[in-house]
Amino acid sequence: MTLDIIIPTFNEYQNLSILLPYLQSLIDKSTTRIIVVDAHCSDDDSASLFDEFNLEYHKTAKTSRASQLNYGAELGQGEVLLFLQLMCDRLETS
Repeated sequence: MTLDIIIPTFNEYQNLSILLPYLQSLIDKSTTRIIVVDAHCSDDDSASLFDEFNLEYHKTAKTSRASQLNYGAELGQGEVLLFLQLMCDRLETS
């Protein structure tokens, strides 16, 4: 089974820097892709994380969450698409 994890984001650098190392420790990289779909108006440094983690990073032409999810679904090639919503107030470093 192949899995694509699609994460829509908007200015989520801090949360992604916590989530991505954890998520990568859980997945089988040979069968799982992580695709981050950032809102076009994001102005933080989220894109810099993707060279470090060798992940797919895309920006949408529109800002809406629906546009991000639809674009992620179009990019997805896995047998299973998992949409992962970051909860800004839930991520902790400990």
